[in-house]
Amino acid sequence: MNLQQLEYILALEEHRHFVKAAEACFVTQSTLSMMVKKLEEELGAPIFDRKQKPLAPTPLGEKILRQARLVLQQAGQLKAMVDWEQNQLGGCLRLGVIPTLAPYLLPLFLPSFLAACPDLQVELREMQTQEMERAMLAGDLDLGILALPFGHPTLVQESLFYEDFLLYGDDFEMEKNYFLTEELDLSQLWLLEEGHCLRQQLVDFCALQLQTGESRQLNYLAGSLESLRMLVDYQGGFTILPRLAGQALPPKQQASLRSFAAPQPYREIGLLRPANFERQALLDLLKEQIWSHLPPACPRELPAAGKSWPVHFED
Repeated sequence: MNLQQLEYILALEEHRHFVKAAEACFVTQSTLSMMVKKLEEELGAPIFDRKQKPLAPTPLGEKILRQARLVLQQAGQLKAMVDWEQNQLGGCLRLGVIPTLAPYLLPLFLPSFLAACPDLQVELREMQTQEMERAMLAGDLDLGILALPFGHPTLVQESLFYEDFLLYGDDFEMEKNYFLTEELDLSQLWLLEEGHCLRQQLVDFCALQLQTGESRQLNYLAGSLESLRMLVDYQGGFTILPRLAGQALPPKQQASLRSFAAPQPYREIGLLRPANFERQALLDLLKEQIWSHLPPACPRELPAAGKSWPVHFED
């Protein structure tokens, strides 16, 4: 038994066809068939039911495939561990960031972080929280930056910073800087589509009913904060933006920002990693780079009770 055979049976599970699996593995069909057959003989049990069309794993084969996937993940981690020990700040880092944060946080620290790690190759992915979880559990993602809390028994989360939420709309009273939730006409609130954790946070904070907005002539399922902002600019109403998204706006649009009255709503941003993540030096450097480039309005600790959130903006 060898790792190559395990790769072959996983390819066969994915493609359910010997020819397609062989093409994906860059070998001939006869080679793949022979190697799979040898593995089945060594294990003393068939992994696939060849009578089914398309090909399908046997009940025992499904268990074998699950274990094969774990073995390959562990083998990859073994090789990565050696590489990381030899060059803690080199190799490859697969980093996922939620879409409501990536466009606003990454430009702040990424250039400096890359300059500090010239031998590091970074693969960045914008991904929603559930997608991030699946990728990390499958061994396809090293670190994630997301909104907390997040709970999974084999994944570790740690806090990075906090950012409050801001109101964005053209119809607010110019002389009024702070608003209570009950002062807002929530029927005019534009939200992200389902699947974004930010949407659910705002629904909970505003105690919204999910049918809010059904009476509108236009109902828009926005996939990004920028889409929401442009919708407000051209269609009216208002939306709620995280602090970093608000600070990234041009000065003209920043004039349309307002704060909530205390206690302001906020979200906690943190790092997610597998429990067996070994690259401590890289992890520490990433956190320091993020912290050193955050604006003062995004503190590492929550403001003390009775104190308002910072409301100034940086250029």
